[in-house]
Amino acid sequence: MVHQLHPPHRLSNVNPEQLRAAREMVEIAAVTARYNIGDRTAAALLAAAEEASVAFSPWYPTTVANQDGNAAHLGDVFGPICEKHQATVPQLALAWLLHRSPFMLPIPGTSSLTHLEENLGAAAIDLTAEEVDAITQLVPDDSSPAPDGGR
Repeated sequence: MVHQLHPPHRLSNVNPEQLRAAREMVEIAAVTARYNIGDRTAAALLAAAEEASVAFSPWYPTTVANQDGNAAHLGDVFGPICEKHQATVPQLALAWLLHRSPFMLPIPGTSSLTHLEENLGAAAIDLTAEEVDAITQLVPDDSSPAPDGGR
């Protein structure tokens, strides 16, 4: 008799209630949704993933939106932090995500070895609580789920 292994499943673009319902049917290993410094509409899904001990893989993890055309404010916040850590803004975006949750699993795209090395360097950036807070305050958290499940 051959035993088939059924690996855990992953979900994309779901809301917290859909994650909970899916977990009643199958083992869920990870959820994915758009989540980054500038777009946190999936904050409730991240909280549900943490509650369920499920990996959360954000889309566009290095995106830093220029909210309301406030590029100067972004520069004011990121400039000193980039300088202190000798890091790029995309590296800080990844480091910020890694500081947000122990279940965070950002998978940034890359097309070159240099870009891959830059992305990996984000894991070594040890942001202070004040730096995480300053980056977080750039865009208000939206912990209410989107009506379409975060799509």
